[in-house]
Amino acid sequence: IQVTEVPVNRLEQSGIQFTYNFGVAVYVQANRPRARLAIENTRIVEGKLRFKVANSGNDFAFINGQQLEYQIGDETFRLDRDALTNLVENPIISPNSEREFSLSLDNLIDGTPVKVRLSRADG
Repeated sequence: IQVTEVPVNRLEQSGIQFTYNFGVAVYVQANRPRARLAIENTRIVEGKLRFKVANSGNDFAFINGQQLEYQIGDETFRLDRDALTNLVENPIISPNSEREFSLSLDNLIDGTPVKVRLSRADG
């Protein structure tokens, strides 16, 4: 929804008038809404962790409420929800759709095999 406030009265003299223009997202949910997330196409390209998140459910998914875990070789790294929120500009995945994410993380080498997992963050 886009909301715009326009001036009601014209200024008869010099001065400043303020107007506002803002947008609000409105989400309509199905009965028994549930997001179903799956991670696909995980890889390291140009020093960034890239992966797709598919939402096969009937509800919007927000990955900023998740914890991300990625495994390179025998090492496992975790990003808590605050760290993930700082790295993701738009965390919303619509129902029956997929989005690709690209995260700039330290010490990633192109072509290295990597596994990624999302899990619900507590708290």
